[in-house]
Amino acid sequence: MRYFVSLLIMGVVMITGCGPKPSARIHNNPRPLTSEERDRIIETAESYIDTPYRRRGQNPSGFDCSGFVYNVYLEAIDLELPRSTKELFEVSRPINVNDARPGDFIFFSINGNARPDHVGLIINREEFIHSSKSKGVTISYLKDQYYRRKFLSVRTLRYELIAGNNEP
Repeated sequence: MRYFVSLLIMGVVMITGCGPKPSARIHNNPRPLTSEERDRIIETAESYIDTPYRRRGQNPSGFDCSGFVYNVYLEAIDLELPRSTKELFEVSRPINVNDARPGDFIFFSINGNARPDHVGLIINREEFIHSSKSKGVTISYLKDQYYRRKFLSVRTLRYELIAGNNEP
């Protein structure tokens, strides 16, 4: 039985080794984001306020919500995140909204199907920044009735996916 399990594991490792590149760079020494990294994430995000919304956009000429998060993390701390809201949800873990720190993710189910379809970045306990279809990159309030009704989860990036700037 052990032999069969070992063969199965080796087969899975070999198959996944031929698959597409992981969505986020894996780090050998997991660690949480530092305060300085979190500050850079928010500073970078705020530098894009008023950038227009663009479907599938992921650059300063226009962002959709996940393209905005992708670009901010890449520019601020050189971390390549997954590109879709669903994948961002999957590489993060839930936390209590009161434990959220700047740069953590906030997810909404705008379509009301209990699935993540909109993402933003927590600024503080009252505000988040995101790319809205109607306003482009903007700061919104957690207490806003619309977003309270659509709220799904606050999540933080799983530490094992954090990649340092100076490490392989």
